[in-house]
Amino acid sequence: TQPKLNPSPPPSNRCSQPKVGLGNKRESADEDYFAAMLRANPTSKFLYVLDARPKANAVANQAIGAGYERVEIYRATKFKFLGIDNIHVMRESYRKVCMACSPYDTTSEPNNWHVAVNTWLGHQQAILRGAVRVVDIVHEHESTVVIHCRFTPLSDRKSTRLNSSHGY
Repeated sequence: TQPKLNPSPPPSNRCSQPKVGLGNKRESADEDYFAAMLRANPTSKFLYVLDARPKANAVANQAIGAGYERVEIYRATKFKFLGIDNIHVMRESYRKVCMACSPYDTTSEPNNWHVAVNTWLGHQQAILRGAVRVVDIVHEHESTVVIHCRFTPLSDRKSTRLNSSHGY
């Protein structure tokens, strides 16, 4: 079969995690933002929210006032954690692979190479699975997708987003 080509693909959006905290606060601006994204794509039956982080990280972030979406408060929304570790974990994993593969490293145990490479490949697998999930949602389901990553304080952001005071 011929792949179907959509002249204007459904929107995909990236935003940092909401600031719900341990009290699971609600933000009308966040709810309005998600409703607007759903309305922006008339072919979309659902708004898919994919949180790039492992669930444990998102739960831990609630203690500092951040967290993750409570989908039960949003209409026609599906939610999934992608389980991708943060950049610091990725960077350390990459460093270990580089060291394990270095011809100048004579101190590493032979088994360290296998551990380093398998860990790195696990990270790559999580990233690729997430990317395939996004493509499937946008292309096959013609649905809108929101991708969450970690919370970035406003002072650290390179660019502003809609509702930036709410982490978007």
